[in-house]
Amino acid sequence: MLLRLYNEKKYSYLNAEIFKLLKKFPNDYLLYNIGGLVSAQLQLNDQALKFFKRAISNNPMASEPHVNMGYL
Repeated sequence: MLLRLYNEKKYSYLNAEIFKLLKKFPNDYLLYNIGGLVSAQLQLNDQALKFFKRAISNNPMASEPHVNMGYL
């Protein structure tokens, strides 16, 4: 569902959904990574950076948030 919304460019709606899901799954690095991508699309770069850093903190071995943070 999240990737479908991302591909449909429904970033504002997706941003709200990410925050809801993070309340249920606060340690899910993929949610933080997607949140960073969505925030970047919405030009919320400070928020995107926080999301990517949290994704890395939750899973330091995951390459995606490292790469995505580099695009900011």
